[in-house]
Amino acid sequence: MDLSGRNHGQCVTGVSVVSLLLTSTLIAGMSTQQLWFRGMKNNATAGTFGPGNMRESLLLTAQGNRIEDTVEWKLCTKKAQKGRNAGECNELNLANKGLEGTIPSAIARIKNLQLLDLSGNKLQGPIPPTIGEDPRFRHLQILKLNDNQLTGNIPSSFGMLTNCHTLILAGNKLSGEVPLGFQANNGIRADIQKLDLSGNQLTGPIPAAIGHFDNLKVLNLSNNMFSVGFNLHAHLAQLDNLRVCDVSGNQFHPPADCQR
Repeated sequence: MDLSGRNHGQCVTGVSVVSLLLTSTLIAGMSTQQLWFRGMKNNATAGTFGPGNMRESLLLTAQGNRIEDTVEWKLCTKKAQKGRNAGECNELNLANKGLEGTIPSAIARIKNLQLLDLSGNKLQGPIPPTIGEDPRFRHLQILKLNDNQLTGNIPSSFGMLTNCHTLILAGNKLSGEVPLGFQANNGIRADIQKLDLSGNQLTGPIPAAIGHFDNLKVLNLSNNMFSVGFNLHAHLAQLDNLRVCDVSGNQFHPPADCQR
């Protein structure tokens, strides 16, 4: 039964619905993106849904187009408000949700987050520096902000994400130089295995410290406005674990590539 994209004010009775998916439908004055009903019988689409007219279960996901509107965000932040031991949320995966607006700085309050994936949305504005600054965010291992419309610089606080092994910021409108935080002795270089900054507007030299990312397996700096600034070949030769490398589409003079 497909009721997507229509307003339904009439009652539907005498039907057995095993599963019903309604997308962007107005039901009894409530607009929602997803409603998934299972095991419902002899119910009406107009009116109030409650325990009295459910046979098995009702899972309701009502989401707007901001990060703060998502159920996942509300659950994680609710845990964070309950206290020191309860505020843990290991993963926040909101990839390809059609989200708009900015990344809230309050995201750093989510304790012990290990994976943050906001890729494939329409997020704009700068990356909040609280990512990295707040000690509660230091457990982060995977950060994916790629394929959005983010602008501004890469926060220098990223250098404090010492447990991060995957950093993907590709496909945005980020500008400026890669921050010095990447070069700190106790910085992100300790564990980074995948670094993808491709498809931005980054300038300046490629940090020589990349040659000391001992665990780096994937490096993609293509399609930016980098200059070399150091002997790229010599530094890449030190990366024994490097398997994928792309530095094409930059402003190297003389031209440089990943050959070692």
